[in-house]
Amino acid sequence: MIFHLEHICPYKPNEIWSNAFGEGYDEVKDRIGNMLLLPKRVNKDVDTKPFIEKNVCPCRFF
Repeated sequence: MIFHLEHICPYKPNEIWSNAFGEGYDEVKDRIGNMLLLPKRVNKDVDTKPFIEKNVCPCRFF
């Protein structure tokens, strides 16, 4: 299984994420708590969706 690094708060945020974090975005984007290993197909599916849509248990994908 191939894993990709998912940034929970996207590394290149869309307007929804930028509005949610404002200037604090730069403080969270590179932190380990903002990163999650996900299977490639799952990472592609979550993309830059809002957190409420990303808020799933990744263990169900294994």
